[in-house]
Order: sequence, then C-alpha cells, then structure tokens
Amino acid sequence: MDETRFGPANDVQSRPDGLVTPAGTSKGWRRIIYVKQLRKQVPTHLENFDFPQMNPNCVERRDSTVTPQALHLMNNGMVHVLTEQLALRVSREARSDSTRQVQRVYLIVLNRVPADEELKLGRESIDKLKKQWEIALTAKGKHDANSASLKALTTFCHAIVNSAAFLYVD
Repeated sequence: MDETRFGPANDVQSRPDGLVTPAGTSKGWRRIIYVKQLRKQVPTHLENFDFPQMNPNCVERRDSTVTPQALHLMNNGMVHVLTEQLALRVSREARSDSTRQVQRVYLIVLNRVPADEELKLGRESIDKLKKQWEIALTAKGKHDANSASLKALTTFCHAIVNSAAFLYVD
C-alpha cells in the first residue's frame, strides 16, 4: 500500500478482462480516495461494494451485500496479489511455525487473536493445503517445499480475507 497522502489523483486503467482498476505506483496502490473518479470508468471494486453516487444529491449510502462482492474477493487478480503479499509478510514474521502464522494472519487481517478452535483449524488447514500444493507442484515438475508452504499460506490468507469475520462488522 502506497501511503502517500494528498497530491494528484492516480489514474484508473481498463484491463482486457473488462475490469477497471486503479493504476498502481512504484510504491503500490493508493487508498481509493486518491484515485480518479471518472463517471464512465468507475473502478470495479467500487461498483461491487456500493460506492457513493457521484452527484451532489447523495445524502446517504444504502447497505447491501451482493454476490459480485464475494465474487470480486474470490476471483480478482489484485486480491490474489495482495493475499500473496500478506503471506510473504506473515512468512517473514512467523517463519515456518504454523501456530504463529495463524496468529499473525488473524492479528493483521481481523485485528484479534484466533480462538483456540480457530487456531487448531487454521493449523490443520495450512498443513492440508501444503500437502495438496506439494502434490500439485510435483505434478507440474516444480516441487519445492518452500513454494508449497508459501502457496498454502497464501491460500489460507485468501480464505481469511474472504471470511465473514473480515467482511462484516458486528
């Protein structure tokens, strides 16, 4: 995340797959308030997450949760890149200890420690995912224990980012 404040707005780009996304900078992506708001090229994730209308008569946004939001988080390439970067960060901070990895993911993404059951399920999930990634990478001739571990952690991070605990404020 590029945390540069103020200054000119970043451009948006229309991708070949039809999505409109903010153009990143050399430091990463900026917050959406620093991205150009064009009526004909609204960033796709803003459309999916009920962006405020771009006219002066919008006094209140409606609450809604719609299917495109879930599909956006599951399938969007930028979300996959961000969860991979999260996995790299967690891997650097927690090394190969799955207990510490699960704890770091929960602290970073959900701003809380996992409950005992969540910790147990998280460790089991990472272990199962690692085995599945080892099989998949071996089949492709790219077997590497570190790659399988990182891919397993990335998949776990992606699942947590798609969880109800991340998406909804209680």
